[in-house]
Amino acid sequence: LMERIDKGEEISLVDREFSIHECASVLKTCLGNLPEPLVTNSCFPAHLQVALLHDKYSSQEDKSAVVEKQTFCTQLLLELIPQEYFKLLKDLLFLLHGVCQREEENKMSSTNLGVIFCTHILSPRSMPPRELQTKLGVLTNATTFLIENPSILFTLPEKLLAEVQSFQFRRNSEGRRSLSKRSSQGGPGVECLIANTVFSFIPMEMEEGAAGEKNEEDDEKESNFVCDQLESTITSQFNLNIEIMNIKK
Repeated sequence: LMERIDKGEEISLVDREFSIHECASVLKTCLGNLPEPLVTNSCFPAHLQVALLHDKYSSQEDKSAVVEKQTFCTQLLLELIPQEYFKLLKDLLFLLHGVCQREEENKMSSTNLGVIFCTHILSPRSMPPRELQTKLGVLTNATTFLIENPSILFTLPEKLLAEVQSFQFRRNSEGRRSLSKRSSQGGPGVECLIANTVFSFIPMEMEEGAAGEKNEEDDEKESNFVCDQLESTITSQFNLNIEIMNIKK
């Protein structure tokens, strides 16, 4: 199956020429051959910090607020992924969502799928095995959240859309048109701006790595900080990215 795919041959899986296990194995192999995870290396630290909010609540009301914030932050982060990765991730998550909806038939829950695919969706290829083992629980929770909620996660928040529409009417700069033109010609244009947006809300210490283990209180503060930054910084900057991309089209 892999050889035929590499040759570019047209394959019909409806004929069941290949087993489900063979297809799943080839899918994982293709994802594993990508140079970086589907959320990209740049966005991974932010996804990780958003995921740490998962268990930080003491009541049902707190849980709802955390899930709402987690959803909003993830929606914004997904919009920063390059188009080719964005389309692949979207198709994959909807596929896995369909699989877990048939758990009674295939015995594959969203958590089981999260364990299997977290290294392909979230984990950077350069992550050491020991660190991967330590963070496996967080990575699984984050991937499970993506698998369970693809419909809402790939929908832009209404308040962001309203901001963008308002911004587009107010701003019409030739400088941004020039930026879009440079991007279409292969220069450091829109993609560079989006990358800068990602790094604007990731603390420097997250890239350099912590020298020692942080206690639970520090982790919670850092998670809240990143999510607050996502809501304030990305909301204010991402509208500019969308406008430029619309001009580029």
